[in-house]
Amino acid sequence: QVIMWSGAKHYSQGLFYEPRFYGQDYNTMMEALFAVPFIKAGLPVYYAVPIATHLIFLIPFLFTAIYFY
Repeated sequence: QVIMWSGAKHYSQGLFYEPRFYGQDYNTMMEALFAVPFIKAGLPVYYAVPIATHLIFLIPFLFTAIYFY
């Protein structure tokens, strides 16, 4: 989680390092990228990343639920 916080902080500062910089074997950390607007709004990074993770999970579920309702 701390690596994701570091990635989110770097992304919010406009620093996009090369792939595998943070030790993952894929390009970008999606949660860190989605947390950037929350960090820019003034939320601490340790709140912004969990909120972004929850939204990534809930948006498709809520969209499907509203659609089928």
